Amino acid sequence: RPRGGHVVLHLLAYKLAERGCNVYIFADPQYPHDNIHQIPQTYWEDSDENSNIATWSYDSFSFPIDKTISVYPTETRGNPYGTKHVSRWIISDVEESVEDSWDENDVYFNNISKFNTKRKSSSGILNVNDYSFDKLYNENVERSGYCYFPLKYTPGNEEELISPFDPFRIENWVKNGGFSYLRETFSKYEFFLTFDTKTFLTQAAVLCGCKAIILDSS
Repeated sequence: RPRGGHVVLHLLAYKLAERGCNVYIFADPQYPHDNIHQIPQTYWEDSDENSNIATWSYDSFSFPIDKTISVYPTETRGNPYGTKHVSRWIISDVEESVEDSWDENDVYFNNISKFNTKRKSSSGILNVNDYSFDKLYNENVERSGYCYFPLKYTPGNEEELISPFDPFRIENWVKNGGFSYLRETFSKYEFFLTFDTKTFLTQAAVLCGCKAIILDSS
């Protein structure tokens, strides 16, 4: 499910490319740059129709192990590319089992939102923002009702809690048009509901004139 984390990861790639770094990523860059190189990928469904498993395969590529820094987001286990230098960008709360797979010498950079990690030491704050004022704005159309997107900290009884509002459920916003889709949606509804206290979507909603309400998940 596309989230704000994907946006900031792509923006970080762009910021590094701007500074002269050669950056390799595995998806179409949302912020293209000559120094950003996409690794081609192939997608296929599992042959067992009951397994509901999808698989991605990436072309191989070469890089100098000792001179390459892997920047892994929170959910990445281990060091898949075996690089000598590893940085962890903490952009969501870390599961303990995931953090246990990291090396003690890995460098941590937390987000300004200060997500939870088991290891308290950190090398500082790494934060990038794309406020996209040219894409996220109030279209000044007649608005009413609620919209909702399931994000972090969503409780198991979410349907029970949100059903009284009968909200429009935002799905796959990146695939459905990205910021343009968010602008059109947030300009149409009066309120945006979320359980997530640390998401840029509340910011996006407010920029579009939609009132953001953070629900209590406790």
